Amino acid sequence: MFEGITQARKRDGNPSENRPKEVEEAIPPIPELGYNQGLPLVGDDYDDYPQGDSLLQPTAGDKLRELADNELINTEEDLADEIGTNADRIGKAVKLHGIQLPDEGSFDIEVSRETISLPFEEDIPLENLREPVFEDARILHHLYVDCGMGTNEIADYLTKELKATLDGPKRVWNVKPAEVRQALIEVGFIDGERSKGTTKTVEEDDLQFGGPTVTIEEPRRKAR
Repeated sequence: MFEGITQARKRDGNPSENRPKEVEEAIPPIPELGYNQGLPLVGDDYDDYPQGDSLLQPTAGDKLRELADNELINTEEDLADEIGTNADRIGKAVKLHGIQLPDEGSFDIEVSRETISLPFEEDIPLENLREPVFEDARILHHLYVDCGMGTNEIADYLTKELKATLDGPKRVWNVKPAEVRQALIEVGFIDGERSKGTTKTVEEDDLQFGGPTVTIEEPRRKAR
């Protein structure tokens, strides 16, 4: 059973306990960036990652290269977060082992798919959505209000879908839960401090797919 905005706002970004089972099937377990955050990006256990001075040993090179090739690792800071160490130490290790990360070079990215898939909806053309996609009020309404996803799940779901639209040696789009949460605040789906100058929220009736824009209005007061 779908919620309305009022009910969804009470969840404060958490998943709904009464969402359709089809939503559960649409959210496969996804490894998360960050030490001890969900599943490790490489291997079965975070204890397998080199730590401390061992990062500078020859035996650490293969593990670091495997991590650097992961789609969620784009910077030295990402690599440091995943291993659970500081960026200075990772910088030394990266240089020592001759590892190149995407932010140190350039490559071409081409769009290979022009739509993203959503539960209970037909594929949505990217050209009809706001950029970045996670700020599109219709996407947020559908995933958060209709589907009952939480902020972490929305970030993982959109990351997976956006990855599928890109061709290239590595994915360059990683939607973060904090970005999703702020976007939900901006459109009034959860309470919080909005960016300066943001004063409007969206209406249920405005949130229909099929066009390039969404009308944003002040909520209408119900007659008493």
